[in-house]
Amino acid sequence: MFKFIGKSGREYLLPMNEGPGKYEGELGVCEALCTLTLDGCGEECGNVSEVGWHASLIDGPVSRDELEGGPILSTHEYSALGDIAGAIVAEDSQGFVSLTLYADERKLAREWDELVKVWEATFEGESYE
Repeated sequence: MFKFIGKSGREYLLPMNEGPGKYEGELGVCEALCTLTLDGCGEECGNVSEVGWHASLIDGPVSRDELEGGPILSTHEYSALGDIAGAIVAEDSQGFVSLTLYADERKLAREWDELVKVWEATFEGESYE
């Protein structure tokens, strides 16, 4: 279980994926948020097929309706996603996915901006948004 403190200050104990598979070791909500990014949501950087890495910024909160058609989550997991500032979902060239949830908008913005700066510095300003 992973303890996440939401924007409201409420504590959520979220299950982890035990694997094996592309979500192994990640939060149980990872697949649902990854599925959400397939329709395009928020900002993106990187390109898995060209450079082996891609990340998506998801603005929170995320509602149950936004996740319709994806994996079914528990009521507790839906509540937690309704209490996030946002998330960053990344995929590597092997197809493994990582997820970071944020309760603080400023921290999310700082970390996303830093990730984009590193991306642009590494790949000479090429942006695949």
